[in-house]
Amino acid sequence: MTDFPTIQKPKYNGLEGRVIKKQVRNETEANYVISRRRSLRSRGAWNLQWDSLPEIDYQTLITFFEANQGSNFNWIHPVTSVVYDVRFIGDEITDNIPHFEGRSCQVSIDEV
Repeated sequence: MTDFPTIQKPKYNGLEGRVIKKQVRNETEANYVISRRRSLRSRGAWNLQWDSLPEIDYQTLITFFEANQGSNFNWIHPVTSVVYDVRFIGDEITDNIPHFEGRSCQVSIDEV
């Protein structure tokens, strides 16, 4: 399996994470709600954001995205160092060039 490229780490205040654990909910005619868990395990999802990603790292990220969109890859969480089997959630990487020191960009991944 492919590894996420070694580029500048996302900004820590921009590493937004979520824990996803689905449930099944049914509303009765008496207006009660019955629920149960839908799966046994939870999974994580992260929005990776960079404020000033150097252009060479940005091009590396784009190349990796184009080669691995729709496939699983290994990603190391930059704070906990835990390795996750993840994939890109969306079909795009958004970016902006606010200054000449680098790009701001964002991409979302989730655990498989």
